[in-house]
Amino acid sequence: YISNVEVLRDAVEVISGADALKDLYQYNELPNNSTVKWTKLAYSALIRVKADTIFVPTWVVAVVDANGDVSILRVNAIDGSVLK
Repeated sequence: YISNVEVLRDAVEVISGADALKDLYQYNELPNNSTVKWTKLAYSALIRVKADTIFVPTWVVAVVDANGDVSILRVNAIDGSVLK
């Protein structure tokens, strides 16, 4: 789906899904009485520079709160920051 891919940095190790959940908890992003339904490693757009989009490996987490509402949260898999 993506053409003209250019690698911008050397390969790095990504954090685990468990570490991503710890980061969400640490930054108070997990609602009280919520349940994590699944986690998946994917790529998310980080920034757009001119006509190019830079993607970063991201942990995508589905969380169901006490009311049954589902939220999708994203954590940068390189540095553990929460993406908004």
